[in-house]
Amino acid sequence: MDNWLDAGHGRRPAIVVYSDNSDMILLRPLKRGFRHCFVMVSVGSLWVMVDPLSHRTLLAVTDLHGLCDHLIALHHTGRRCQAVTTTPYPKRGILLRPFTCVEAVKRILGVSAMNVLTTFQLYKHNNKNKLTTNMIKGKDSVG
Repeated sequence: MDNWLDAGHGRRPAIVVYSDNSDMILLRPLKRGFRHCFVMVSVGSLWVMVDPLSHRTLLAVTDLHGLCDHLIALHHTGRRCQAVTTTPYPKRGILLRPFTCVEAVKRILGVSAMNVLTTFQLYKHNNKNKLTTNMIKGKDSVG
């Protein structure tokens, strides 16, 4: 099995979560509500959360019931959740881009768009390119 994420499917349900949470001063100029992102991907009957932070990457695994509880908690804290599907990532050479939360999520989703650098650009890209299958909005509206 070359890639556990693509094994047998090539496309998997995923949820990208966008938040305003960031203690990093460098991220303050970014659009409110879109300063950090992470992803949850369906793998069989479980969901794997990958949260790339500046100093480490958090991983968690949950079942569908735990996912529902987590989504409710995210909604109540004003985070925006975007339901998408993964796509097979095109095989390329070495990618020389900063490894940010956006880049980590793009690689998991199979997004190769080089012009997507910020969380809001990722959000717009997913909507524009029909990666979105459903929208679960947090408290803030997008303008």
